[in-house]
Amino acid sequence: MTNNGRFEPGNNANPTGIGGFADNPQNINYGGRPKNQESFTYWLNFFKGLTVAEFNEWGKNKDDISVAANLAYIRIQNAKESLHEFKEVADRTEGKAPQTIDFTSEGKPVVQPLIVSYIAPRKS
Repeated sequence: MTNNGRFEPGNNANPTGIGGFADNPQNINYGGRPKNQESFTYWLNFFKGLTVAEFNEWGKNKDDISVAANLAYIRIQNAKESLHEFKEVADRTEGKAPQTIDFTSEGKPVVQPLIVSYIAPRKS
């Protein structure tokens, strides 16, 4: 191995080839990562991109949709009526708005004290 943690050229890290998925097929994840369509955030963004007419039409056919899609649909419906729901949808899809903190005292900036630590030398 080289000093940067990599193998030298021509060095095979597993010369026998034992221990891969061929030897342990029970460890293979054939489905891979979950599909994006199973994500609550995906469905919130999907519904936000629809026109009002498309959104209302989509809601009529609820027979074969996922739970995430159904929950997102309900939350978007409620967001039209409730500021709290609207904030939740916006935070989930757009990210939380930055909040600034003003460190002042009576209009003057607060000066942080300088902290100095002293470590005593060892006695030999």
